[in-house]
Order: sequence, then structure tokens, then C-alpha cells
Amino acid sequence: MGIEPTLLGVSMARAGVGENLSATPSASPLRCREWPAPDAVFIRGGVGLSDWLAAAWARLAPGGRLVATAEDDQARAELLAFAAQLPATAWQELAVSRGETVAGRLRFAPSAPVRLALWRKPALS
Repeated sequence: MGIEPTLLGVSMARAGVGENLSATPSASPLRCREWPAPDAVFIRGGVGLSDWLAAAWARLAPGGRLVATAEDDQARAELLAFAAQLPATAWQELAVSRGETVAGRLRFAPSAPVRLALWRKPALS
């Protein structure tokens, strides 16, 4: 959602994936209603994350997965608020460090962690 399709194509080729995967160059949560019900949705947290989470969850096919990231404080708050209404199946937080040379020595400076949450929509019985 909201990714440049050519960038997705390059990423898919590098990762060796791509079957049944598509990207929308620009969208809004309201446009989710127009899409076929996806089996999996990935949302990169940003402005309006709570609206995207609600819309994607509503459109997600039964048995589907929703994964969202939160990279800043506002996105983390929205992710936690959504999880308070609909508990996530799994959580993970990734921390990455950036390497740089200072006075001829390699040093790593930590970046802000990225929080990930996974929801699985119950399958129809």
C-alpha cells in the first residue's frame, strides 16, 4: 500500500519472490474497499496508521495476515491503540545500528528501533 510499484519489483526480484504480490502507488484507507480481499497486508507505519490498520483489517480475507511497522513515537502509539482493541498475535522489535568511521575507528550508532506487530484474521468455519 502506497509504494512505488517499480521499487517493489526490484525488491521482489532481489528477494526471489513476487507471485501474487502487488503494490499500489498511492492510496488512501478508503480505497481499500475497491481492492480484492488480500491474504496478507504489510503496512509501513506513518501518518494515519490507525486508519490504515482498521481499513486493512476490514478488507483482509479470512485466514489472512496483517503486519504493520511503527518507526516513530506517533506510529507506536497508534499501533498500541489498535492492539488494545484487537490484540496482536505476535510482536517483535528490531534495532539497527549505523556504522561510521570516527578518527579512523569504526563505531556503531544505534538508530530508533522498529516495532512490528502481526495479526491473523480468523478463518471462516
